[in-house]
Amino acid sequence: MSSRLFVNLSQVFIPLYLHETLDTVASSLALVPLVMFIGSLVASLFIEWINRQLGRKLTYILGTIFGLIGCIWIKFGYGENYTNYCVYLVALFIGAGGSIVLVTSLGITTDFIGEDTHNGAFVYGVMSFIDKLANGIAVVVIQYLHNDISNIYYYRDVLTYVCGGSIVLGGVAVIACFCNSRRSIIVYESIPNDNTIN
Repeated sequence: MSSRLFVNLSQVFIPLYLHETLDTVASSLALVPLVMFIGSLVASLFIEWINRQLGRKLTYILGTIFGLIGCIWIKFGYGENYTNYCVYLVALFIGAGGSIVLVTSLGITTDFIGEDTHNGAFVYGVMSFIDKLANGIAVVVIQYLHNDISNIYYYRDVLTYVCGGSIVLGGVAVIACFCNSRRSIIVYESIPNDNTIN
């Protein structure tokens, strides 16, 4: 859920950030999201190879790092150089990170379903419903809290803290699952096998 929250909220609030915080030219309102989608496309071409090399969980962490770099850069980025050039690099990081965590989270969900395929449609349906509900609630709450129009840094902070927080939450959840699965493997290997014939 946190991966979709990151992707959807960044897509919703990047144009508002460009317009209100950076006060960019109108062409940037179209070009920056386009660069995000190009970053997503390029990253998606390499996800299968990265998954084979690193595994799903480390790939998710890599996507988390990319997205977090973009969110932190948004927080500290300012000036004409940032507005004209660096914001496109930020869009690449956010697009690539979002694509990596989104595709990898679907793979992790498939691993979670495992051999129990007759419940797979239910799991994906519940996930999709909760994702859409969480995204809708998040957008409504964020817009409701934006009651001071003179605060031009509001959407910068939304992209930094809400999007950054959601991708960090996903990364922490994956790390927790990784540690938990490693612990269960160690416990399983330490159980004595009593099925031997004496």
